[in-house]
Amino acid sequence: MILQIVVFALLALGFLFILIYFLSQRFIRPVIDLAQAMGEVEVEMGEKTMPVAGSDELSRLVESYNDMVRRIRRANEEMKFAHEKLLQSEKLATLGVLSSSVAHRINNPLGGLFNCVRLLQRQGDDPDFRRNYLELIMEGLESIEKTVGQLLWTAGRREGEEKRSEVGEVLVRVLKFLDYRMKKQSIAYVQEVAAGIVIPVAPHDLEEMFLNTMLNAIQAMEAGGILTITAGRENGQVVLRIKDTGTGIPEDQLDQVFDLFYSTKKAGEGTGLGMWMTYELMKKYRGHIALESKERFGTTVSIRLPEEA
Repeated sequence: MILQIVVFALLALGFLFILIYFLSQRFIRPVIDLAQAMGEVEVEMGEKTMPVAGSDELSRLVESYNDMVRRIRRANEEMKFAHEKLLQSEKLATLGVLSSSVAHRINNPLGGLFNCVRLLQRQGDDPDFRRNYLELIMEGLESIEKTVGQLLWTAGRREGEEKRSEVGEVLVRVLKFLDYRMKKQSIAYVQEVAAGIVIPVAPHDLEEMFLNTMLNAIQAMEAGGILTITAGRENGQVVLRIKDTGTGIPEDQLDQVFDLFYSTKKAGEGTGLGMWMTYELMKKYRGHIALESKERFGTTVSIRLPEEA
């Protein structure tokens, strides 16, 4: 009797093992394989599908998984294609910005050269006057040559290029370029610049800062006004302020002034590069630029630069 019970128990146990094995192969193993495949999907971005066997619920689950993998694969391919197109677009956009910036930096001194030529046509009989303005034309041509040679300041500084500027001297050169236009628009000029202020900024870049901000000020005073330039030392920094009595900037647009291609000028009159380039120069020299403006009362641009590099 006991022997029969033992035999029956062994048979039942064997049957149970067979049943467990069958169930594991039919249900548990596919679930484990599915879970493993899903883990690989996360790593391989949808590269692995599973064979479908049968037509029950588990098979339908595997088929749904395979559909998901195929959709992920298609989405991944589309994403790669879109990414490649985006990279190409960014390269073209960068090239466009570079070309526009070079043109902008050439156009500023070029406008000054035209002013010099006009003045020479009017008063060129005076030898001293002619000599001074011919020297100014040479400086303008050298400025253009530097811009072309550098392909913008982002291309890096040339070997041997001066790395420090005397603010007053740079301002004198810039004013000569803008003198004709200010007189033409009946703009009065006020200057309060302390003597002997030297900052670790390349003269070409400081000229660019002054030209960009002062041209904006002049363009904002079509009916005349007052342009005031001040420069002094404050808390270990050199502070330059360019103030105009022009039309001002709407309050809701102040935070856009330093954005690339932003301009309040009419179409064809502004590129939207000047203030953006000045802002980028501030970052290059660890400086800071701020703007205060009120419509119909004018704008003040404050530039802060370290005295030491």
